[in-house]
Amino acid sequence: ILADAEKFAKWILDSPPLNNDTNIAKINYYQIQKRNRDLTKEEQEELIAIAERTNLEDKMQEYSVKVGAYLLLDNKQAAEFYYKMLNKTNQEVLKQYPIYRFWDKSTEEDK
Repeated sequence: ILADAEKFAKWILDSPPLNNDTNIAKINYYQIQKRNRDLTKEEQEELIAIAERTNLEDKMQEYSVKVGAYLLLDNKQAAEFYYKMLNKTNQEVLKQYPIYRFWDKSTEEDK
């Protein structure tokens, strides 16, 4: 299943963006890679760039992108910072995404 998910994520990444923002597609692709292996230095640098440079009109989407990038970078403090900026509805939605499995369950009680 993971191999098929990787092919699909790569296809989406290589397709023309639907909303001129490929950050979500990149995060989805990198979370599959992280499940298979450690991320390369270049992949980590791209995730840092996504987290640092994402500035969207929809702030809830922006914060979700930043949470995802920081989770993949194992930066729980930064992920928590942006998670707290999400409204309760968006926090609950984020918990349903596969990327949420990268959340450190030991900090779960703090939410």
